[in-house]
Amino acid sequence: MYSYSIVSPVKNEVNNIQQTIDSVIKQSIIPFEWIIVDDSSTDGTSMILKKASEKYPWIKIVKCGENNNIDYSSRVVFLFNYGFSRLSKKVDFISKLDGDVSFEPNFFEIILEDFHKDPKLGIASGHLTVNHIPEQIPNTPFTCTRGATKIYRSACLEDIGGIIPFQGWDTLDNVAARSKGWETKIIPVYFEHLKEEGSKVGNKYFSSFRTGFYNGSVPYLWSYFLAKIVSKLFSTPIIIGSFLQLAGYIKARFFNNIKPFPEFIVRQLQAEQKKTLKSILTK
Repeated sequence: MYSYSIVSPVKNEVNNIQQTIDSVIKQSIIPFEWIIVDDSSTDGTSMILKKASEKYPWIKIVKCGENNNIDYSSRVVFLFNYGFSRLSKKVDFISKLDGDVSFEPNFFEIILEDFHKDPKLGIASGHLTVNHIPEQIPNTPFTCTRGATKIYRSACLEDIGGIIPFQGWDTLDNVAARSKGWETKIIPVYFEHLKEEGSKVGNKYFSSFRTGFYNGSVPYLWSYFLAKIVSKLFSTPIIIGSFLQLAGYIKARFFNNIKPFPEFIVRQLQAEQKKTLKSILTK
């Protein structure tokens, strides 16, 4: 059976982290190592982590409190890379696991079996549920795995040059993998997100602006981004969300001029956007 290790960026998860710990220690195939990066927690999370590491030697806690002045997604990537560099052994798979999820004891076994069946599978994740309701996966030609339980084949992670920092890295890592010939997949084994994803980055108004800011930074095709704005017109927050997305896009594209991505990612992303638009328009 393949070996795997876990890296978890964690900050102030006192209400959730014990459920995540319980889920991992009950796995039918436990990880070789679990590095939990405590991002200067102040709410009692550190004490829970300390007790777990004292009981299970393969759970290791490291502290990290640097580089706070970056966007949330890049912060998570920074913490993951910090933990990744402290793994003591090379394994077949690396899981980036949030500290606010829970899942059944066969969760990793099922996903690792899929990797075993498909040697070209580079990134996989479970299927997200919130309040035990499965997330509706967008009907597009491409699969974007869920960051809360993201699992990388080590060879794929090395091939794409590591996790891509900056906003929207979940999407970018999948695009990078596919550009190198790897497959990405959401596997129908469920994990429960113990709190709403948007709660990590502020209210829904700010999240809408942030989405536009990310879209402007990639950069997205104008036609694709326009379609996204129209699709959000009547979702929460009603109508305003679309204007906030546009404001974020304009700020990133024309004022900040942020283009931190390798050209091979931009080419692949834009090719996928064209294919997605075509599939929608020809239905």
